[in-house]
Amino acid sequence: MGKTAERGAVSAVVVLVLCSTFYIGCEEDLSNHETDRGTFAIVENSIPIGFDRLAYQISFDDRGSAIVNEIETKMPVLSFSGTNSDRTLIAYTPLALNYGGGNASITLEDSLGKNIDELSPSGLLVIENVRGELVTVYQPGCVIINAVWSPVDPEVIVFGFTGLGGSGLTLYNVREKASEIIFSVDGLVPDNFIWSDDGLGVEACVLDAADMGDGTCSFRHVPISPSGLSLPATFFLSSNFFLTEGKKEFSVRLKNGTFIRFPKGLLGGVVGMYGKSAEHSGISHFRADQIRHMSRNGVGFVNFDSDKMRLFVSNGITTPVEVSSRSAVSYKMPMHAYEDTSITQVGAAYGGGCQVSSHSLGGSMQYAVDFQVYRSGYDEIVASASGTISSGSSSVSCNAIDTVGCSIYANPCSCNGGWGNYVMIYHSDGRYTFYAHLENTNYRVTGCNPVAQGCWLADEGATGNSSGSKNGCGDHLHFQWQNSGVRGAASVSGSFSDLPVGLGAGSCGYHDTSSTVSSCSL
Repeated sequence: MGKTAERGAVSAVVVLVLCSTFYIGCEEDLSNHETDRGTFAIVENSIPIGFDRLAYQISFDDRGSAIVNEIETKMPVLSFSGTNSDRTLIAYTPLALNYGGGNASITLEDSLGKNIDELSPSGLLVIENVRGELVTVYQPGCVIINAVWSPVDPEVIVFGFTGLGGSGLTLYNVREKASEIIFSVDGLVPDNFIWSDDGLGVEACVLDAADMGDGTCSFRHVPISPSGLSLPATFFLSSNFFLTEGKKEFSVRLKNGTFIRFPKGLLGGVVGMYGKSAEHSGISHFRADQIRHMSRNGVGFVNFDSDKMRLFVSNGITTPVEVSSRSAVSYKMPMHAYEDTSITQVGAAYGGGCQVSSHSLGGSMQYAVDFQVYRSGYDEIVASASGTISSGSSSVSCNAIDTVGCSIYANPCSCNGGWGNYVMIYHSDGRYTFYAHLENTNYRVTGCNPVAQGCWLADEGATGNSSGSKNGCGDHLHFQWQNSGVRGAASVSGSFSDLPVGLGAGSCGYHDTSSTVSSCSL
Protein backbone atom coordinates (compact mmCIF):
# COMPACT_ATOMS: atom_id res chain seq x y z
CA MET A 1 0.00 0.00 0.00
CA GLY A 2 1.16 3.53 -0.63
CA LYS A 3 1.71 6.17 2.00
CA THR A 4 -1.44 8.25 2.40
CA ALA A 5 -2.36 11.63 3.77
CA GLU A 6 -5.41 13.86 3.80
CA ARG A 7 -5.28 17.57 3.06
CA GLY A 8 -8.53 19.47 2.61
CA ALA A 9 -11.96 18.17 1.67
CA VAL A 10 -10.99 15.01 -0.20
CA SER A 11 -10.88 11.83 1.85
CA ALA A 12 -7.64 9.90 2.33
CA VAL A 13 -6.60 7.99 -0.74
CA VAL A 14 -5.11 4.57 -1.34
CA VAL A 15 -3.20 4.22 -4.59
CA LEU A 16 -2.52 0.65 -5.64
CA VAL A 17 0.20 -0.32 -8.07
CA LEU A 18 -0.75 -3.52 -9.87
CA CYS A 19 0.81 -5.81 -12.43
CA SER A 20 -0.91 -5.65 -15.79
CA THR A 21 -3.45 -8.39 -16.30
CA PHE A 22 -2.39 -8.94 -19.88
CA TYR A 23 1.26 -7.88 -20.04
CA ILE A 24 4.26 -9.40 -18.26
CA GLY A 25 6.00 -7.17 -15.74
CA CYS A 26 5.49 -5.72 -12.26
CA GLU A 27 6.37 -2.46 -10.57
CA GLU A 28 9.91 -3.56 -9.64
CA ASP A 29 10.87 -3.47 -13.33
CA LEU A 30 9.68 0.11 -13.71
CA SER A 31 11.97 1.46 -11.01
CA ASN A 32 15.11 -0.44 -12.09
CA HIS A 33 17.08 1.72 -14.51
CA GLU A 34 19.42 -0.81 -16.09
CA THR A 35 21.61 0.27 -18.98
CA ASP A 36 20.13 -2.31 -21.37
CA ARG A 37 16.65 -1.04 -20.78
CA GLY A 38 16.96 1.74 -23.30
CA THR A 39 15.16 5.07 -23.48
CA PHE A 40 12.31 6.59 -25.44
CA ALA A 41 13.51 8.48 -28.52
CA ILE A 42 12.08 11.90 -27.74
CA VAL A 43 13.02 15.12 -29.51
CA GLU A 44 14.14 17.93 -27.21
CA ASN A 45 11.62 20.67 -26.39
CA SER A 46 8.69 18.63 -27.67
CA ILE A 47 5.07 18.96 -26.54
CA PRO A 48 3.40 15.76 -25.29
CA ILE A 49 -0.31 15.37 -25.97
CA GLY A 50 -2.89 12.61 -26.35
CA PHE A 51 -5.50 12.72 -29.08
CA ASP A 52 -8.04 10.08 -30.18
CA ARG A 53 -6.24 7.09 -28.61
CA LEU A 54 -2.73 8.06 -29.72
CA ALA A 55 0.24 9.58 -27.87
CA TYR A 56 2.27 12.28 -29.58
CA GLN A 57 5.49 14.18 -28.91
CA ILE A 58 5.38 17.24 -31.17
CA SER A 59 8.32 19.53 -31.87
CA PHE A 60 9.14 22.23 -34.43
CA ASP A 61 11.89 22.56 -37.01
CA ASP A 62 13.72 25.80 -37.82
CA ARG A 63 11.02 26.81 -40.29
CA GLY A 64 8.23 26.34 -37.77
CA SER A 65 6.87 23.12 -39.27
CA ALA A 66 5.56 20.57 -36.79
CA ILE A 67 7.49 17.30 -36.37
CA VAL A 68 5.04 14.69 -35.10
CA ASN A 69 6.53 11.72 -33.27
CA GLU A 70 3.96 9.06 -32.37
CA ILE A 71 4.81 7.15 -29.19
CA GLU A 72 3.86 3.49 -29.10
CA THR A 73 1.67 2.62 -26.11
CA LYS A 74 0.02 -0.58 -24.97
CA MET A 75 -3.35 0.99 -24.23
CA PRO A 76 -5.38 3.72 -26.00
CA VAL A 77 -4.48 7.19 -24.72
CA LEU A 78 -6.79 9.95 -23.56
CA SER A 79 -4.29 12.30 -21.88
CA PHE A 80 -0.56 11.85 -22.49
CA SER A 81 2.00 13.11 -19.94
CA GLY A 82 5.08 12.38 -22.01
CA THR A 83 8.31 10.88 -20.72
CA ASN A 84 10.04 11.36 -17.41
CA SER A 85 13.30 13.33 -17.22
CA ASP A 86 15.57 10.40 -18.13
CA ARG A 87 13.25 9.10 -20.89
CA THR A 88 12.76 5.66 -19.37
CA LEU A 89 9.07 5.93 -18.44
CA ILE A 90 5.95 7.36 -20.01
CA ALA A 91 2.65 8.11 -18.30
CA TYR A 92 -0.87 8.49 -19.65
CA THR A 93 -4.53 8.16 -18.74
CA PRO A 94 -6.05 5.42 -20.94
CA LEU A 95 -9.41 4.88 -22.51
CA ALA A 96 -11.39 1.73 -21.72
CA LEU A 97 -13.98 -0.27 -23.64
CA ASN A 98 -17.65 0.20 -22.80
CA TYR A 99 -19.26 -3.13 -22.09
CA GLY A 100 -22.15 -4.62 -20.11
CA GLY A 101 -21.03 -3.92 -16.58
CA GLY A 102 -18.43 -1.18 -16.61
CA ASN A 103 -15.09 -0.32 -18.21
CA ALA A 104 -12.82 -3.07 -19.54
CA SER A 105 -9.12 -2.65 -20.36
CA ILE A 106 -8.39 -2.73 -24.06
CA THR A 107 -5.21 -2.70 -26.13
CA LEU A 108 -4.46 0.19 -28.45
CA GLU A 109 -4.57 -2.14 -31.45
CA ASP A 110 -8.04 -3.42 -30.57
CA SER A 111 -9.34 0.08 -29.81
CA LEU A 112 -8.48 1.34 -33.29
CA GLY A 113 -11.19 -0.95 -34.65
CA LYS A 114 -13.81 0.65 -32.40
CA ASN A 115 -15.85 3.81 -32.80
CA ILE A 116 -14.84 6.54 -30.35
CA ASP A 117 -18.36 6.36 -28.85
CA GLU A 118 -17.58 2.79 -27.72
CA LEU A 119 -14.78 4.03 -25.45
CA SER A 120 -14.82 5.90 -22.12
CA PRO A 121 -12.18 7.36 -19.81
CA SER A 122 -10.87 4.62 -17.51
CA GLY A 123 -10.09 6.99 -14.64
CA LEU A 124 -6.66 5.33 -14.23
CA LEU A 125 -3.07 6.43 -14.65
CA VAL A 126 -0.74 4.07 -16.53
CA ILE A 127 3.06 4.20 -16.18
CA GLU A 128 4.88 2.22 -18.89
CA ASN A 129 8.54 1.51 -19.60
CA VAL A 130 10.36 1.00 -22.89
CA ARG A 131 9.68 -2.75 -22.82
CA GLY A 132 5.95 -2.21 -22.71
CA GLU A 133 5.76 -3.33 -19.08
CA LEU A 134 3.24 -1.24 -17.22
CA VAL A 135 1.56 -0.58 -13.93
CA THR A 136 -1.78 1.07 -13.26
CA VAL A 137 -2.41 3.63 -10.54
CA TYR A 138 -5.92 4.41 -9.37
CA GLN A 139 -7.57 6.49 -6.72
CA PRO A 140 -10.71 4.87 -5.26
CA GLY A 141 -13.87 6.85 -5.85
CA CYS A 142 -12.12 9.32 -8.14
CA VAL A 143 -11.16 9.79 -11.78
CA ILE A 144 -7.55 10.64 -12.62
CA ILE A 145 -7.60 13.39 -15.25
CA ASN A 146 -4.02 14.35 -16.00
CA ALA A 147 -0.45 13.86 -14.74
CA VAL A 148 2.84 15.77 -15.02
CA TRP A 149 6.34 14.38 -14.44
CA SER A 150 8.78 16.12 -12.11
CA PRO A 151 11.47 17.99 -14.11
CA VAL A 152 14.22 16.88 -11.70
CA ASP A 153 13.25 13.48 -10.27
CA PRO A 154 12.58 10.87 -13.00
CA GLU A 155 10.39 8.74 -10.73
CA VAL A 156 8.10 11.38 -9.25
CA ILE A 157 4.84 12.42 -10.88
CA VAL A 158 1.85 14.52 -9.79
CA PHE A 159 -1.65 13.69 -11.02
CA GLY A 160 -4.89 15.63 -10.83
CA PHE A 161 -8.10 13.86 -9.86
CA THR A 162 -11.74 14.62 -9.28
CA GLY A 163 -14.60 12.76 -7.63
CA LEU A 164 -17.88 13.12 -5.79
CA GLY A 165 -15.92 14.34 -2.77
CA GLY A 166 -13.90 17.03 -4.54
CA SER A 167 -10.71 17.52 -6.56
CA GLY A 168 -7.04 17.42 -5.71
CA LEU A 169 -3.44 16.70 -6.62
CA THR A 170 -1.59 13.55 -5.61
CA LEU A 171 2.18 13.07 -5.59
CA TYR A 172 3.22 9.55 -6.62
CA ASN A 173 6.75 8.17 -6.25
CA VAL A 174 7.45 5.24 -8.59
CA ARG A 175 10.68 4.37 -6.81
CA GLU A 176 9.16 4.25 -3.32
CA LYS A 177 5.72 3.10 -4.50
CA ALA A 178 4.25 5.77 -2.24
CA SER A 179 1.59 8.42 -2.71
CA GLU A 180 0.25 11.43 -0.88
CA ILE A 181 -2.52 13.94 -1.52
CA ILE A 182 -0.60 17.21 -1.55
CA PHE A 183 -3.42 19.63 -2.33
CA SER A 184 -7.22 19.48 -2.35
CA VAL A 185 -9.66 22.36 -2.48
CA ASP A 186 -13.09 23.04 -3.94
CA GLY A 187 -12.63 24.50 -7.41
CA LEU A 188 -9.25 22.94 -8.20
CA VAL A 189 -8.81 22.43 -11.95
CA PRO A 190 -7.49 18.86 -12.38
CA ASP A 191 -6.67 19.19 -16.09
CA ASN A 192 -3.87 21.76 -16.17
CA PHE A 193 -1.05 22.35 -13.73
CA ILE A 194 2.67 22.83 -14.18
CA TRP A 195 5.90 22.20 -12.25
CA SER A 196 8.41 24.91 -11.42
CA ASP A 197 11.75 24.30 -13.12
CA ASP A 198 13.48 23.54 -9.82
CA GLY A 199 11.06 20.69 -9.11
CA LEU A 200 10.15 22.18 -5.74
CA GLY A 201 6.56 23.04 -6.49
CA VAL A 202 3.50 22.74 -8.71
CA GLU A 203 1.41 25.68 -9.91
CA ALA A 204 -2.28 24.75 -9.76
CA CYS A 205 -5.32 26.62 -11.04
CA VAL A 206 -8.21 27.16 -8.60
CA LEU A 207 -11.60 28.78 -9.15
CA ASP A 208 -12.93 30.88 -6.31
CA ALA A 209 -16.03 29.09 -5.02
CA ALA A 210 -17.88 32.40 -4.78
CA ASP A 211 -17.28 33.16 -8.46
CA MET A 212 -17.97 29.84 -10.14
CA GLY A 213 -19.39 30.36 -13.57
CA ASP A 214 -17.18 33.29 -14.58
CA GLY A 215 -14.60 30.99 -16.12
CA THR A 216 -11.58 32.50 -14.39
CA CYS A 217 -9.14 31.19 -11.83
CA SER A 218 -6.03 32.02 -9.86
CA PHE A 219 -2.83 29.98 -9.66
CA ARG A 220 -1.66 28.66 -6.33
CA HIS A 221 1.77 27.27 -5.61
CA VAL A 222 1.95 23.81 -4.02
CA PRO A 223 5.46 23.28 -2.63
CA ILE A 224 7.19 19.90 -2.79
CA SER A 225 10.42 19.12 -0.95
CA PRO A 226 13.40 17.37 -2.59
CA SER A 227 12.65 14.23 -0.57
CA GLY A 228 9.48 13.87 -2.58
CA LEU A 229 6.77 13.46 0.03
CA SER A 230 7.44 15.89 2.91
CA LEU A 231 6.01 19.36 2.49
CA PRO A 232 7.94 22.42 3.70
CA ALA A 233 6.12 25.01 5.76
CA THR A 234 6.81 27.96 3.44
CA PHE A 235 5.06 28.82 0.19
CA PHE A 236 6.83 30.60 -2.66
CA LEU A 237 6.23 31.51 -6.28
CA SER A 238 8.08 29.97 -9.19
CA SER A 239 10.37 32.35 -11.05
CA ASN A 240 8.70 31.29 -14.30
CA PHE A 241 5.40 32.86 -13.27
CA PHE A 242 4.58 36.54 -13.15
CA LEU A 243 1.41 36.84 -11.11
CA THR A 244 -0.52 39.99 -10.38
CA GLU A 245 -2.96 40.42 -7.53
CA GLY A 246 -6.28 38.56 -7.80
CA LYS A 247 -7.43 37.13 -11.14
CA LYS A 248 -5.71 39.57 -13.43
CA GLU A 249 -3.14 38.94 -16.11
CA PHE A 250 -0.29 36.51 -15.57
CA SER A 251 2.32 35.00 -17.86
CA VAL A 252 4.30 31.80 -18.19
CA ARG A 253 7.76 31.96 -19.76
CA LEU A 254 8.64 29.12 -22.14
CA LYS A 255 12.11 27.69 -22.64
CA ASN A 256 12.43 29.40 -26.03
CA GLY A 257 11.92 32.81 -24.43
CA THR A 258 8.33 33.39 -25.55
CA PHE A 259 5.50 34.02 -23.11
CA ILE A 260 2.03 32.58 -22.73
CA ARG A 261 -0.10 35.44 -21.46
CA PHE A 262 -3.38 34.67 -19.71
CA PRO A 263 -5.57 37.77 -19.37
CA LYS A 264 -8.11 36.39 -16.86
CA GLY A 265 -6.87 33.08 -15.59
CA LEU A 266 -6.48 29.69 -17.18
CA LEU A 267 -10.12 29.06 -18.06
CA GLY A 268 -11.37 32.45 -19.20
CA GLY A 269 -10.66 34.79 -22.07
CA VAL A 270 -8.26 34.64 -24.98
CA VAL A 271 -4.66 33.53 -24.53
CA GLY A 272 -1.83 35.29 -26.34
CA MET A 273 1.64 33.88 -26.98
CA TYR A 274 4.30 36.57 -27.25
CA GLY A 275 7.93 36.44 -28.32
CA LYS A 276 10.98 38.51 -27.45
CA SER A 277 10.76 40.63 -30.59
CA ALA A 278 8.09 42.51 -32.51
CA GLU A 279 8.27 39.80 -35.18
CA HIS A 280 6.93 37.23 -32.74
CA SER A 281 4.54 39.50 -30.85
CA GLY A 282 0.98 38.22 -30.45
CA ILE A 283 1.45 35.46 -33.01
CA SER A 284 -0.90 32.92 -31.42
CA HIS A 285 -4.34 33.53 -29.95
CA PHE A 286 -6.86 30.97 -28.76
CA ARG A 287 -9.31 30.41 -25.92
CA ALA A 288 -7.68 29.27 -22.70
CA ASP A 289 -10.31 26.59 -22.14
CA GLN A 290 -9.20 24.83 -25.35
CA ILE A 291 -5.83 23.87 -23.83
CA ARG A 292 -5.21 20.12 -23.48
CA HIS A 293 -1.54 20.33 -22.53
CA MET A 294 0.64 23.17 -21.26
CA SER A 295 4.39 22.88 -20.65
CA ARG A 296 7.59 24.91 -20.83
CA ASN A 297 7.82 23.94 -24.52
CA GLY A 298 4.41 25.17 -25.66
CA VAL A 299 0.75 24.24 -25.66
CA GLY A 300 -1.55 21.79 -27.40
CA PHE A 301 -5.19 22.75 -27.82
CA VAL A 302 -8.33 21.36 -29.43
CA ASN A 303 -11.04 22.92 -31.56
CA PHE A 304 -14.40 21.24 -32.16
CA ASP A 305 -15.99 21.85 -35.53
CA SER A 306 -19.41 20.22 -35.87
CA ASP A 307 -18.72 16.48 -35.50
CA LYS A 308 -14.94 16.88 -35.82
CA MET A 309 -12.22 17.60 -33.28
CA ARG A 310 -8.99 19.22 -34.43
CA LEU A 311 -5.66 19.19 -32.62
CA PHE A 312 -3.33 22.21 -32.78
CA VAL A 313 0.06 22.94 -31.22
CA SER A 314 1.95 26.19 -30.75
CA ASN A 315 5.32 27.20 -29.35
CA GLY A 316 4.64 30.93 -29.51
CA ILE A 317 7.01 31.54 -32.42
CA THR A 318 4.95 30.23 -35.34
CA THR A 319 1.21 30.27 -35.92
CA PRO A 320 -0.65 27.25 -34.45
CA VAL A 321 -0.18 24.09 -36.50
CA GLU A 322 -3.02 21.61 -37.04
CA VAL A 323 -1.68 18.13 -36.29
CA SER A 324 -4.72 15.90 -36.65
CA SER A 325 -8.47 15.87 -37.23
CA ARG A 326 -10.76 13.10 -35.98
CA SER A 327 -14.43 12.29 -35.43
CA ALA A 328 -15.86 13.50 -32.13
CA VAL A 329 -18.32 11.81 -29.82
CA SER A 330 -21.98 11.88 -30.94
CA TYR A 331 -24.00 13.70 -28.26
CA LYS A 332 -27.78 13.47 -27.88
CA MET A 333 -30.17 15.73 -26.01
CA PRO A 334 -30.09 15.22 -22.23
CA MET A 335 -33.87 15.60 -21.90
CA HIS A 336 -36.70 14.23 -23.99
CA ALA A 337 -38.32 17.11 -25.81
CA TYR A 338 -42.06 17.47 -26.43
CA GLU A 339 -44.29 20.13 -27.96
CA ASP A 340 -44.22 22.12 -24.73
CA THR A 341 -40.48 21.83 -24.10
CA SER A 342 -38.25 24.90 -24.20
CA ILE A 343 -34.67 24.56 -25.42
CA THR A 344 -32.88 27.89 -25.03
CA GLN A 345 -29.41 29.18 -25.80
CA VAL A 346 -28.06 32.76 -25.48
CA GLY A 347 -31.44 34.42 -25.23
CA ALA A 348 -32.97 32.96 -28.40
CA ALA A 349 -36.72 33.25 -28.81
CA TYR A 350 -38.75 30.51 -27.17
CA GLY A 351 -42.32 29.84 -26.13
CA GLY A 352 -44.32 27.90 -23.58
CA GLY A 353 -44.16 30.56 -20.87
CA CYS A 354 -40.58 29.58 -20.03
CA GLN A 355 -38.97 31.98 -17.58
CA VAL A 356 -35.58 30.37 -17.06
CA SER A 357 -32.72 32.84 -17.35
CA SER A 358 -30.79 32.78 -20.61
CA HIS A 359 -27.06 33.37 -20.90
CA SER A 360 -25.42 36.36 -22.51
CA LEU A 361 -23.51 36.24 -25.78
CA GLY A 362 -19.79 36.49 -25.19
CA GLY A 363 -19.98 35.28 -21.60
CA SER A 364 -18.46 32.11 -20.18
CA MET A 365 -21.87 30.39 -20.42
CA GLN A 366 -22.80 31.53 -23.92
CA TYR A 367 -22.86 27.94 -25.20
CA ALA A 368 -24.90 26.59 -22.28
CA VAL A 369 -28.35 25.23 -23.05
CA ASP A 370 -31.39 25.50 -20.76
CA PHE A 371 -34.04 22.78 -20.99
CA GLN A 372 -37.46 23.13 -19.41
CA VAL A 373 -40.10 20.42 -19.76
CA TYR A 374 -43.66 21.34 -18.82
CA ARG A 375 -45.17 17.90 -19.27
CA SER A 376 -45.67 16.21 -15.91
CA GLY A 377 -43.72 13.00 -15.36
CA TYR A 378 -41.30 13.57 -18.24
CA ASP A 379 -38.54 15.46 -16.48
CA GLU A 380 -35.82 12.79 -16.53
CA ILE A 381 -32.31 13.99 -17.28
CA VAL A 382 -30.17 11.47 -19.15
CA ALA A 383 -26.50 11.14 -20.12
CA SER A 384 -25.94 12.90 -23.43
CA ALA A 385 -23.24 10.36 -24.37
CA SER A 386 -21.50 7.38 -22.80
CA GLY A 387 -18.70 8.33 -20.46
CA THR A 388 -17.44 8.24 -16.90
CA ILE A 389 -18.90 10.21 -13.98
CA SER A 390 -16.10 12.53 -12.85
CA SER A 391 -17.89 14.55 -10.15
CA GLY A 392 -21.28 15.43 -8.77
CA SER A 393 -23.36 16.56 -5.82
CA SER A 394 -26.73 15.46 -4.42
CA SER A 395 -26.71 17.25 -1.05
CA VAL A 396 -28.25 20.61 -2.02
CA SER A 397 -31.92 20.96 -1.04
CA CYS A 398 -32.42 24.73 -1.31
CA ASN A 399 -32.99 27.52 -3.81
CA ALA A 400 -30.97 30.73 -3.43
CA ILE A 401 -32.89 33.15 -5.67
CA ASP A 402 -36.66 32.74 -5.87
CA THR A 403 -38.10 34.11 -2.62
CA VAL A 404 -41.72 34.00 -3.79
CA GLY A 405 -43.59 30.73 -4.28
CA CYS A 406 -40.56 28.46 -4.00
CA SER A 407 -41.02 25.83 -1.32
CA ILE A 408 -37.30 25.03 -1.09
CA TYR A 409 -36.09 28.65 -0.86
CA ALA A 410 -33.68 29.18 2.03
CA ASN A 411 -31.54 32.09 3.08
CA PRO A 412 -28.68 31.61 3.71
CA CYS A 413 -28.27 28.74 1.27
CA SER A 414 -25.10 26.82 0.48
CA CYS A 415 -25.63 25.92 -3.16
CA ASN A 416 -22.30 25.06 -4.78
CA GLY A 417 -21.73 28.47 -6.31
CA GLY A 418 -25.27 28.53 -7.68
CA TRP A 419 -25.17 25.21 -9.51
CA GLY A 420 -27.07 23.23 -6.90
CA ASN A 421 -26.98 19.49 -7.44
CA TYR A 422 -25.02 18.54 -10.53
CA VAL A 423 -23.38 15.73 -12.47
CA MET A 424 -20.29 15.95 -14.67
CA ILE A 425 -19.43 13.23 -17.20
CA TYR A 426 -16.01 12.79 -18.83
CA HIS A 427 -16.09 11.57 -22.46
CA SER A 428 -13.67 9.81 -24.79
CA ASP A 429 -13.01 12.90 -26.95
CA GLY A 430 -11.73 14.76 -23.88
CA ARG A 431 -14.82 16.90 -23.39
CA TYR A 432 -17.12 16.95 -20.38
CA THR A 433 -20.88 17.39 -20.14
CA PHE A 434 -22.24 19.26 -17.14
CA TYR A 435 -25.83 18.96 -15.81
CA ALA A 436 -26.91 21.42 -13.08
CA HIS A 437 -29.86 22.42 -10.80
CA LEU A 438 -30.85 18.76 -10.37
CA GLU A 439 -33.51 17.60 -7.93
CA ASN A 440 -31.94 16.02 -4.86
CA THR A 441 -34.75 13.55 -4.09
CA ASN A 442 -34.43 11.68 -7.40
CA TYR A 443 -30.68 11.71 -7.94
CA ARG A 444 -29.33 8.41 -9.24
CA VAL A 445 -25.57 8.91 -9.54
CA THR A 446 -23.37 6.89 -7.20
CA GLY A 447 -19.59 6.93 -7.38
CA CYS A 448 -17.33 7.76 -10.30
CA ASN A 449 -18.66 5.04 -12.57
CA PRO A 450 -19.13 4.57 -16.32
CA VAL A 451 -22.59 5.39 -17.65
CA ALA A 452 -24.32 4.62 -20.92
CA GLN A 453 -25.78 7.18 -23.29
CA GLY A 454 -29.41 7.73 -22.25
CA CYS A 455 -28.79 6.73 -18.62
CA TRP A 456 -31.27 8.39 -16.23
CA LEU A 457 -29.06 10.60 -14.03
CA ALA A 458 -31.60 12.66 -12.07
CA ASP A 459 -34.75 14.72 -12.45
CA GLU A 460 -35.06 18.34 -13.53
CA GLY A 461 -34.90 20.58 -10.46
CA ALA A 462 -34.42 24.08 -9.06
CA THR A 463 -31.54 23.69 -6.61
CA GLY A 464 -28.97 26.47 -6.51
CA ASN A 465 -29.66 29.69 -8.43
CA SER A 466 -32.94 29.26 -10.28
CA SER A 467 -36.10 31.31 -10.69
CA GLY A 468 -39.26 31.28 -12.81
CA SER A 469 -42.83 30.09 -13.01
CA LYS A 470 -42.40 26.32 -13.16
CA ASN A 471 -43.23 24.87 -9.72
CA GLY A 472 -42.67 28.35 -8.31
CA CYS A 473 -38.92 27.90 -8.51
CA GLY A 474 -38.06 27.87 -12.19
CA ASP A 475 -37.27 24.17 -12.47
CA HIS A 476 -34.97 23.56 -15.43
CA LEU A 477 -31.78 21.84 -16.56
CA HIS A 478 -28.62 23.82 -17.20
CA PHE A 479 -26.51 21.81 -19.66
CA GLN A 480 -23.13 22.65 -21.17
CA TRP A 481 -20.07 21.14 -22.81
CA GLN A 482 -16.72 21.89 -21.16
CA ASN A 483 -13.06 21.29 -21.93
CA SER A 484 -12.20 21.28 -18.23
CA GLY A 485 -13.21 18.92 -15.43
CA VAL A 486 -13.99 21.58 -12.84
CA ARG A 487 -17.49 22.72 -11.91
CA GLY A 488 -18.09 26.20 -13.31
CA ALA A 489 -15.62 26.07 -16.20
CA ALA A 490 -16.44 28.03 -19.34
CA SER A 491 -18.88 26.43 -21.76
CA VAL A 492 -17.72 25.40 -25.24
CA SER A 493 -19.69 24.90 -28.43
CA GLY A 494 -21.33 21.59 -29.23
CA SER A 495 -24.25 20.06 -31.07
CA PHE A 496 -26.87 17.35 -30.56
CA SER A 497 -27.03 14.64 -33.20
CA ASP A 498 -30.77 14.08 -32.62
CA LEU A 499 -31.85 17.73 -32.86
CA PRO A 500 -32.93 18.37 -36.47
CA VAL A 501 -32.63 22.15 -36.13
CA GLY A 502 -29.71 24.12 -34.82
CA LEU A 503 -29.53 25.52 -31.31
CA GLY A 504 -30.83 29.05 -30.88
CA ALA A 505 -33.94 30.61 -32.38
CA GLY A 506 -36.45 28.04 -33.58
CA SER A 507 -35.13 25.21 -31.42
CA CYS A 508 -38.29 24.89 -29.33
CA GLY A 509 -41.13 22.45 -29.71
CA TYR A 510 -39.19 19.50 -31.08
CA HIS A 511 -40.76 16.13 -30.25
CA ASP A 512 -38.25 13.45 -29.28
CA THR A 513 -39.40 9.83 -29.54
CA SER A 514 -36.34 8.18 -27.95
CA SER A 515 -36.64 6.31 -24.66
CA THR A 516 -34.68 6.49 -21.43
CA VAL A 517 -32.17 3.73 -20.75
CA SER A 518 -33.40 1.91 -17.65
CA SER A 519 -29.94 1.13 -16.29
CA CYS A 520 -26.93 3.42 -15.98
CA SER A 521 -24.49 0.57 -16.45
CA LEU A 522 -22.75 0.20 -19.76
